[in-house]
Amino acid sequence: MSENNLVNFVFLDSRIDTRRNPRDALSGFATAILTTNEIEMTSLKQVVEHVINSLRPNQKIGVLQIIDHGDAVGQEFGSDLITHMFLLGKGLGKLEWRQHLMRLKGKFGKDGYIHLAGCKVGQSVYTMMEISKLTGAPVFAGTGNTTASGHNTGSYVLVDAAKSKLSYRYETGSPSVEALNKGREMPMGSRVPTSDVFDRMRMRANVVKIVFKAIAGS
Repeated sequence: MSENNLVNFVFLDSRIDTRRNPRDALSGFATAILTTNEIEMTSLKQVVEHVINSLRPNQKIGVLQIIDHGDAVGQEFGSDLITHMFLLGKGLGKLEWRQHLMRLKGKFGKDGYIHLAGCKVGQSVYTMMEISKLTGAPVFAGTGNTTASGHNTGSYVLVDAAKSKLSYRYETGSPSVEALNKGREMPMGSRVPTSDVFDRMRMRANVVKIVFKAIAGS
């Protein structure tokens, strides 16, 4: 399938989140200033419906990027907090979220993937695995904080249910087609290593990149 048949989607919730401290409340708005061609995101259902309605019969998803708040438990899709347990219908979860995600199965290109860009979502490998199972797509997420410019201060984790439901890959580099088969294989039951020497070195390197990028743009 040629690149012309692949469509990339960037969804972003730019609304001011009054539930959070002032800095985090404005993070979506700040990110929107530095992001191009994004689609405003309000819910998981809206994301799925927009993607399906936008794809032509001969088109597939290349990259589906979700830019919103996240943590070591799950990823927000607008007003919906998607976690492993919630996808199983536990607590505040809704089983209809599973149905929404399952509508994306078969919609991804051969090297297509999902990038969850919330802070620390890469530590939530079970949530990533559940999303991968339901959509049939590999899922990337970073273990550290995500800046407004899109840099993650940690390492990237890759979960691909089609290859293994028992393991995830750590230190895959930035989300990309090239990184789909890279990284250290780790058992699903093991804790994601988020504070080793490589993470600290990567964090410093990302900070330097952000500073130089800001200087170059001024």
